[in-house]
Amino acid sequence: MSDGPAEEIAANKWTEEFWVSMGEGKNWADVAKAVITDRRPGTKFRFPKLPPAPKDARTEFAFGMTVDNNPWQDAEDMAWEMGMRLRFDDDDVCVMEPEERP
Repeated sequence: MSDGPAEEIAANKWTEEFWVSMGEGKNWADVAKAVITDRRPGTKFRFPKLPPAPKDARTEFAFGMTVDNNPWQDAEDMAWEMGMRLRFDDDDVCVMEPEERP
């Protein structure tokens, strides 16, 4: 497992607000992809097919609102909301997979 890309994303802190709108039929994985792609263009993904977010889910997300920000953590938080985790595999592909929780 490679940590380099995740560290690169974390170090590429927001310098201004970054907004993501989660449109109809989208879910938190789409938000995580937008965050990662903004901080590391060209990233390849292997995410499972997930259902759309509930209709009453928040649809607007703002990142970079504080000086001490971590875009990788922002993306991880989106994955966590779905019971998933993010990692990069040995081919530097961003993988979303179920996270086992106690």
